[in-house]
Amino acid sequence: MRYVLSLSMLLCAHIFVSAQQPIAEAELSFAAMARDSGVRSAFLHYLDTASVTFSKGTIQNGHQQWLQLPEQDIQLLWKPVYYYTALSGNTGFTTGPYEVKASGSNDVSQAGQFSSVWQKDAAGNWKVLVDIGVTTPTSNYNTATSSQKAKVNGLPSSIGDIREVESLFLKAYQTAGNLAFSDYITDATWFNLEGYPPLHDSTSIMQAMGQQHENITFKPVSGGLSDDRDLGYVYGYTLEGTKRNNYMRVWNHTRAGWKIILQIIQW
Repeated sequence: MRYVLSLSMLLCAHIFVSAQQPIAEAELSFAAMARDSGVRSAFLHYLDTASVTFSKGTIQNGHQQWLQLPEQDIQLLWKPVYYYTALSGNTGFTTGPYEVKASGSNDVSQAGQFSSVWQKDAAGNWKVLVDIGVTTPTSNYNTATSSQKAKVNGLPSSIGDIREVESLFLKAYQTAGNLAFSDYITDATWFNLEGYPPLHDSTSIMQAMGQQHENITFKPVSGGLSDDRDLGYVYGYTLEGTKRNNYMRVWNHTRAGWKIILQIIQW
């Protein structure tokens, strides 16, 4: 979730997101709604009614969560810095920095990285399906560059369920631990790990994964595929001893096979 302590979605009912709007622009419109019209209103507008959010090791319906919350007297600011849209044009992801401030204050009370999976609804408008976040040591909101599209060449696949791909990875992970990631990351991979700044090169990713948390167990719960089956996502639980948290992996099908294009781990 974007605001990790449960603030996970927004809206503003008077900005129309057209079917032709690029995914990064949809994210920017979402953020503008939250800023101008209130966090709760914006999340209720942009979250799909079947959307999923995460809080302290739980998985919940994000739209229902926001229906039950009052309007939040906060400033929740974010922007997309990395994104990708599947070949079909109806599914994609965005990720970038967020920060939380009390209303009228310039002091940042929480900072982190959000990651969202988007899908177009029946009317062709972008809606958030999955929203998850991690906290970072400092805010990157004011230093983040403009949005960059992931440089990958996706290929359609014949996979029936993205959890088949996840299962193959988890078998390798059970044997090799964090070293298994090395076969599944590329120069286009982006990692958001709890307590770390964003990582988007293979060297820093493997260094971070080698430093700690060797005993995490990943328990996939659900996921989805784009129409051309070139982009898929899986989310679920992380288990480390008695501690339970959440994760999401976004997979991209390439000439070299299935690769992780976006990874989020809360621990």
